[in-house]
Amino acid sequence: MSYCFRARAGRQALEKGERLAGFGLELAPLREAIGILERDWPANYKGKFIVERDLAFLRKAAQGSPR
Repeated sequence: MSYCFRARAGRQALEKGERLAGFGLELAPLREAIGILERDWPANYKGKFIVERDLAFLRKAAQGSPR
């Protein structure tokens, strides 16, 4: 089960494994973030499901957003 929260970005707090994997925070307007994920093609099987999940969250948020 996945949960999603809409919030303002604050200080980046990554776990050690995330930092070692090269993860980072990237801020973008909502519609631009959707476009970024729509153009993303993860190399691994699990990543494809993560992108689909995140796109579903962002598209739902965009339905209630005036921008």
